[in-house]
Amino acid sequence: MFFILVKVFVTATIIVMVSEIAKINDKIGGLVAAMPLTTFLILFWMYYEDVPKNKISAHINYTLLYLIATFPM
Repeated sequence: MFFILVKVFVTATIIVMVSEIAKINDKIGGLVAAMPLTTFLILFWMYYEDVPKNKISAHINYTLLYLIATFPM
């Protein structure tokens, strides 16, 4: 339970930091928000929790697949 709270705190802190940066400077806020921070964070949490490598690989594959779909936006 403690580890879940740590994950929520770290993830929420990153989201708050990005939104605060966006308030100060639109360009830098957009740049930071567009970075794959959440993907790397998710991969880190999955690796740290000893999720099987095939699940991590599938997550990366689906992320890349969905990334292509969001390029027009």
